[in-house]
Amino acid sequence: MSKIVKQRESLPEFNRKHANDETRLLTEAISSSLEAVETISSCTSHMRRIIDDILTLSKLDANLLKISPSRVDTGAFINTIQKMLEIDAERVGVVLQAQADVSVSNLNAEWVEIDPGRVTQVCLASSPPMRTRSS
Repeated sequence: MSKIVKQRESLPEFNRKHANDETRLLTEAISSSLEAVETISSCTSHMRRIIDDILTLSKLDANLLKISPSRVDTGAFINTIQKMLEIDAERVGVVLQAQADVSVSNLNAEWVEIDPGRVTQVCLASSPPMRTRSS
């Protein structure tokens, strides 16, 4: 009987020890999964950009490329591009800051007529690939 009581008294200690192990294992698994999801997302985005570039070149070769200019707020456009690049920048420990050059206000170019999709494509295609510190 005393052995049963002793075993019963050791159960909370046993549960606490293994609960901590399980919590640690779950935390590691979740962390690893999140890292994998970020990598997949980044690779998917990169592949999409490559496919878009190939399709654009094909349209250009076939004289089918259409430019759709619209009036765009320069500052807002720069912020949009910055937000698109921030995710990759943060992943590699870079703080990304962007601002319009003083020439934008000097030339009264706060609003411009551009094809935002094409200019975005050029900005993203010309940005260097960001690798994690371990690569």
